[in-house]
Amino acid sequence: MKCHYVLGIIIVIACQSGCTPRVSVQPYTVECYSPTANVEVLRTNPPNHSYIEIAELSIPIKKRTRDTAVMRLIEEAKSIGADAIILLGENQTGAVPIPVGAMVVAAPKIELRAIAIKYKSK
Repeated sequence: MKCHYVLGIIIVIACQSGCTPRVSVQPYTVECYSPTANVEVLRTNPPNHSYIEIAELSIPIKKRTRDTAVMRLIEEAKSIGADAIILLGENQTGAVPIPVGAMVVAAPKIELRAIAIKYKSK
């Protein structure tokens, strides 16, 4: 009986650690664009380009997976035809209760947000 219980826990942990976090996409336009091959990662608005914002992207992260989260945002931005993403930073969206012995500790739920943009033709 204990063996099945331990095996179940191992399966759940393996699935959670191996599952790719889902990127949430909030479109700003009904326009559709062809996928792009390259997406720039920006921290501020691009000074030398005029652009349109096509969507807001967000993905849940853990501190140790921030680089992976940025890569997932880039892949999603490519699929919706963005030329760049402007990183907006992290946002706390709540907390998750985690039992620790006889206590329960609240761990923050954090997401990384970005705006997907398309450069206007010159």
